[in-house]
Order: sequence, then structure tokens, then C-alpha cells
Amino acid sequence: MEELGIYLKNRARPVYYFPAKEFSFSAEEWRSGVLGYLPVSEESVGLFKVKMKEGKLWLMQEQWIWQQPLTALGIPLPFQLTFEGPIPELKDWENPAILKVSLGRWPIPDSIAGLLKDSASSVLRQGLGSGGLEGVRLDKDDKGMILISVPAAGTRPKYELAKEEEKKIPKLVSAYKKEISAEELAKAIVDRRGKDFLDKFVILDGEVHSVGGSNFSSVGKMGRDQLEDIYLLGIKDFYGAGRPLLVKCQIKSDVVFQMDTRGDLYMRYVIQEFEQDKKRGTRSDQLLQDRKISFKTIDDIEVTTPDIDPAKEKPLIYRGRRLQFLSQQRLELKPAEIDTGIAVGGIAGRPPGTNQSGEIELYGLVIAPNKKIQDFMGEKEP
Repeated sequence: MEELGIYLKNRARPVYYFPAKEFSFSAEEWRSGVLGYLPVSEESVGLFKVKMKEGKLWLMQEQWIWQQPLTALGIPLPFQLTFEGPIPELKDWENPAILKVSLGRWPIPDSIAGLLKDSASSVLRQGLGSGGLEGVRLDKDDKGMILISVPAAGTRPKYELAKEEEKKIPKLVSAYKKEISAEELAKAIVDRRGKDFLDKFVILDGEVHSVGGSNFSSVGKMGRDQLEDIYLLGIKDFYGAGRPLLVKCQIKSDVVFQMDTRGDLYMRYVIQEFEQDKKRGTRSDQLLQDRKISFKTIDDIEVTTPDIDPAKEKPLIYRGRRLQFLSQQRLELKPAEIDTGIAVGGIAGRPPGTNQSGEIELYGLVIAPNKKIQDFMGEKEP
């Protein structure tokens, strides 16, 4: 069903060329999955002066029910329209019938409901087109499975061979660059060029979006194998408004990163002794009591807390300025997804090769104890 969704989205708004393809689903999958593409209309039609996407659709037994909120002069009304109809047969699926219209709990007489049915039917048909379902052909096989034939969509790439004596097809230039920005990397992955970056190392720069993966507790970092994460901005609003495609840089270190409310990036050196550094034979509770933990700011000022104080210390990177990594990191992509070009599981719409949260992962940066952060990252020169 997920692959069908990708084909339908590309058919509604072609980005890539997808050849015609046939999908097979059970009747239950067809009803519960594909019919969910109906309520996607963006515009009002006729007397129906509200957007269908604001309502709720669900299936119950052999019928579908649509509830649509109403407004007057921009003010929500305390009741809603309800449309009901039978689950359409294959031959009628492009024109779902509306049998009943209600206002709140009261049925509307047919003389008035007819106008609402016509408007709602127009919006549903418009929703089919915007969902990529217009022109899709349905059939049944001998086993009762529903066959969905999706026509080709997008523009087929044109290939022109050179003259007979020059029949040399040029090699595709690799998208890989060792020094690359987070924006360039994100665009390459979205453009299906992930194969050029499989198991490759890059030196990255970009705008800091957020930090995470903090492994700090009341007794310090939990171990030298724990990771801190810095997220760089890849593509703004990729998953929708305010939901960017991020590049996740995983860092193994004795450093914790924090951001203040203004978006400036700060860090703390964590100075501590680990259990593996203690003599054997000491009780674990005594180890925690004996563990010495202190912190240092970026200016090597010793403090007693990991909490930052923007009034007294300077950040590693000010908001709006770019972070430059000075050491290389390895791309952690999923080879199977890169080969097939299909993302399996995770959030909807994520590019093939990204993690289940839809982020591009990098790993391999290790900041050794007693090393300065400036040896590994800093502000990018203008």
C-alpha cells in the first residue's frame, strides 16, 4: 500500500517518471486503504463552501461516513454536515454515491439534500484527481484480489545517441564531494544519488537546527560509548510546514551540547572518572560517591553545573552562523533502500536510505578526552 501511495502522489504532482504498474490488494485493503485517498480536495465547490480536507472520513460495515464541520463568517458552528453512502463497487468507484445527508442529528429532506449531494460529489471527484486516483483502472482476478492499474506519470527522459562514429555515452558524474554542505547532501539524497555516498566519509558544514541524544545524568555522562547528536538543517519544510529534513551528526565524546532559547549553541566539557578507571573490587555505590565530576566552559572556566549561563559565557556557534566540522564522518545509509529507491517503514515521505525518523545519519566523529572542541568543529569562515 505504501508503494501505491508513492505512485499516486507522483501521479497527482509528477516529479519523477514512473512507468505504468499494476498492484494487487485484497478487498479489505482496498476499502480501508485506497478509499482513504478520497477526502483530499483543497477547494470548495458549488454550495459546499468548506474544504473537504477539514472533515473526517471513516468506514463502518458496508458504508462510508463523512462528517464536515461548518462555519459562518469564519466562526465555527456547533453542528456539522454528515454524508453517508455505500462502499462503491469496482465499476462505480470513481462516482461514490451519497444516499443520506444530515445536519447534526437531523436528516435533511431530499429536496434540499439534493443540492448538497451534488456539491459534495463534485468535491469527492476533485479529491480523486488531487489524490492521483483519476484514470486508475480496477479489475478482479480469479482469486478475488483487486488489481489496480496505475498509468504512467511524469515525463519520460529523452536519450539521444551521438553520431555513428561517436556512440559513447558519457559517464554520470558522481554527486559525492568530501567537503559538502548539509543542504547539498540532503538534496543529493532526495535526488536519489545516495549510492554515490554509500560508506563514504564527508567533512560537513551547515546551519545548526537542534541538539539531542543527551546522555548526561546527575552523575555525569553514562559512559564513553554514549553519543551526543547535532542536527543540521538539510531542506526546510521538506515534510511540511516547520518539519525540515535534518542531517543527524552523532558524536562520541565527553562533551555535552545545549542550545539556549535564542538558538545559540553552547557546550560543556565533562571532567569525570569512569568506573572502568577505578580499581577493581570497589563497591558500585562507593564508586558513584567517589566519582569526581566537574565541568568546563568553552573558555576553560571550571563550573559546578552543566547548565549554561548565556550572560557569562560565549557560545560555540551563534544562531544564523554555520557550524564547520573539521573531521570527517561516515554516511550511515540503508543500502537496500538505496538500491531499490523505496523507503520501507518509518515516517511517510522519507527519502530512501534515511533512518526511520526521516533523518540523514552520519557517524564516526570521536572527541578524545582532554582534547579541545576547536580541533573538531567551529564557526565556518564567511
